[in-house]
This record gives sequence, C-alpha cells and structure tokens, in this order.
Amino acid sequence: MKIDYDKIFEEAIRFRNSLSDKTFANNDICLALADPQISSNMPSEYVDRICEYIVGNISKVSRIAVFYKQNLTCQISHSMFWADKLNRHPNPKTVISIEDFENGKWKVSSNMSKTLPSKDENALNDYARSYLSSVKQIKIKSYGPMMASINSAIDPKIDEALFFYSIVRRSQVIYRAYDNNPLLSFNSIFSPECQGLFGVESADNSRSMNLLKGFREVIFAGDRKVITASMEGKLKSMNVKVFD
Repeated sequence: MKIDYDKIFEEAIRFRNSLSDKTFANNDICLALADPQISSNMPSEYVDRICEYIVGNISKVSRIAVFYKQNLTCQISHSMFWADKLNRHPNPKTVISIEDFENGKWKVSSNMSKTLPSKDENALNDYARSYLSSVKQIKIKSYGPMMASINSAIDPKIDEALFFYSIVRRSQVIYRAYDNNPLLSFNSIFSPECQGLFGVESADNSRSMNLLKGFREVIFAGDRKVITASMEGKLKSMNVKVFD
C-alpha cells in the first residue's frame, strides 16, 4: 500500500487553515502508541478507532509518541542465539533454564562470536550464564517485527493518521525503537528483562519515561500485552489511561 503523503499534506493544511490557533491549546495530554505495527495484527476495527481518535482529538492531544519493536535475527531471545551439542537451534517457546545451560543442554551458538565481534565465545557464554542466573529462565520467542522489514512498519492507516496529525498540529510525532539489542530481551517498552551485566548498555528507555512524565495525562493504545507489561511498575505513579 503506497501512501500519498502529498495529498494528505494538502488536506491537512486545508483543515489547519479552517481552524483558529486558539483551537490548539496545550492540554498536556500525550497519546502513547505501543507497537502499532503490521506484525501486531490488531483488529481492523481497533485500528480504525485509533485513527478516528487521533484525527478527532487533534485539538486535545498535545503530543504523540510511538514505541515500536525492531528485533534482530541474532538476539538472546531468539533461536539463532542458542544451540545444543549437535548445533541444533531451539524451537520457539522452548524454555532455557540456568540448569539447562550448566548441564550443557543449551549453550550460546559458536556463530554468535562471529556476528558479535565485540564478544568472543567464552565471554558470550559467561554473559549467558549471568543472564540466566538473573532471570532464571528465558523463553525463546517467535521471530516478530524484524528490523527494517515490512512487518516492522507502522500500520498504514495509523501512519496516515499520524502524518495528518503532525501537519495539522505542526508537531513532530516522536518515534522510539526498542528491543533491538542482541544481548537483551524486552517485554516492556521501557526496560529489558535483565540489564547491567558485563557492561552491556542498560537500554532502559529513561528518555522515553521522562518524556511521558512531563504530561498531565498519558493515554496508551496499541498492543495490549506490551501495554500491560509496560504499566507494571514504572508507570504506576503517572496518570495513565488505556484506550479501549
């Protein structure tokens, strides 16, 4: 689906010119979209309602922030990262525990030291041991929205609504990628399952958290599982609502 941004731009400008500047008061309301991507398989009715909300509340929503996954092929939560003694990779949903690692059932694939040149094979296995000791076990995920793939793209209808909003409000939509570190796994948009091991960059999205804390109200929409995981803990002190 090719989006005609020039046409949307003209429509947005006409709409903007029909309104007064007073229409766009700063209400300190942020719409936060969690994984509004093609791969999320959100029901079309839900996507339509998100789009209607964005366009229908242009005067109320002060800012929109989009958080989206960008998975890597060789990532600690994916099959390619691990191998057994016969160099076979685990299937999705396989659970790897610290006990499985210590008894040699699973180890870091020897190929990972070639694709992650900053770590040799021994260092990667030391990291994996510490990681599994911290989280106790890791469940291999199915491959999702791979970085730069069509599946990682924002849903076309939502993309159109975001572009329209940005032109009318004269405000850049904020885009933040996450879950794109080969040595970390995310369920929440704000922080990984485990962090701070062996000097691996935290990847805790403190900038995003600080951004949301600056608003009087934050409305989350998108992938419900990701929203639920993200709301456990760090968002409890904020005025957060979930778009149904």
